[in-house]
Amino acid sequence: MKGPLYLLLFFSPGIMAQEKIVTGNVRNEATGEPIPFVHLILVGKTSGTTTDENGSFHWELSAAEADDTVRFSCVGFKSLELPISALNGAKVYMQPSVETLNEVEVYLIKGTRHAVINDFSGKRSVGLGNFSGGAYPSAVARYYEKPRKFSGNCFLESIQVRFYPAEGQRNLPALFRIRVLEADAGGKPGKDILAGNLVVKREPLRFSMEVDMLPHYIRIPENGFFVAVEHLFVRQNAYEELRSFRVSDTLVYRDIPVVKYAPVFKGVLEHKDKGSGAYYLGTGGWRKMDRLDTSDPAFGRRIPLPAFRLRITN
Repeated sequence: MKGPLYLLLFFSPGIMAQEKIVTGNVRNEATGEPIPFVHLILVGKTSGTTTDENGSFHWELSAAEADDTVRFSCVGFKSLELPISALNGAKVYMQPSVETLNEVEVYLIKGTRHAVINDFSGKRSVGLGNFSGGAYPSAVARYYEKPRKFSGNCFLESIQVRFYPAEGQRNLPALFRIRVLEADAGGKPGKDILAGNLVVKREPLRFSMEVDMLPHYIRIPENGFFVAVEHLFVRQNAYEELRSFRVSDTLVYRDIPVVKYAPVFKGVLEHKDKGSGAYYLGTGGWRKMDRLDTSDPAFGRRIPLPAFRLRITN
């Protein structure tokens, strides 16, 4: 089978009646200002949403979830957990993380030598949509070694993100978050090196975008780093897909509308031995993409991986 693939989802969303609406606003405890694009996830569940650009959320939940706990998380802030019963109409205050309060160390960037890492070259494309099936905000990340040509300090110069032309979302001006993270002791994505809340917009019908990273002074760690892209579950990103859900051998629900969130990122298909440094973010943390079920013959015994084109300079 030739041609690109579109990886739609890995978890089937449940079909349930929405019976409770929770609203509120998330703010910076230090400044009192709203925090845009904070993720809200039900603890121990697969349900979540994202605050809008004004830090506000409007969340539809089932009656069965009324006694659950919500985890608030955002780059640059300490995570916070609160019961749903305390949220309706509330102002929620999050503390800036210690790292963002510290003075930023500024390095001299020479820009006389460059290295390019291009994951797309010679690879077959695949679309990476919401790994939660539209149930909660998710992210994908890929590990990169420090280029050997740089013996001293080197810096992330730019990140090129490409988009898959999936139906229903390519005309949307979609917002998403870019993250750069350390590798922790276990080789997984660790602390954010890019402490700021870097949210960028994909313009309609645009299939790639280059993000200048030099203003952020991201020095490449000796043990490498991760680049990640994160979906935001905000209204302007929402679109519908019609899906079929098999309940039994004889019962199939067809053309069920499922809400997803743009953009669909362009990834690549690679052999499984290349996937040890690629992760997706679930409610329980980062998980390796080489453990995904790719038994469908369309994958050709390969696995889907996030992909970027990076420029690094001295």
